[in-house]
Amino acid sequence: MIGLVYDEVFLAHGLPQHPECAERLTATLARLEAGGLRAQMAPLPVRAASVEELSRLHDRDYVEHVRELSEAGGGDIDLDTVAPAGTW
Repeated sequence: MIGLVYDEVFLAHGLPQHPECAERLTATLARLEAGGLRAQMAPLPVRAASVEELSRLHDRDYVEHVRELSEAGGGDIDLDTVAPAGTW
């Protein structure tokens, strides 16, 4: 069985003009639904990742930078990565 981690709060992440936006997520969910795949997925609980968990995949300085950027109102991390307010 495949797990699905999803919460409506995910729709608030991203910017409309960026590829990682709410429309991309809703389109993906609709496609899973239309193909009958979403019904076969086990819903998994949503929770915030800890700094330790994030640091397994990202340098701790990067994690801290994203936190600071998000808490300051958001901004660009690089040319195609954005951390809007609320990302953290």
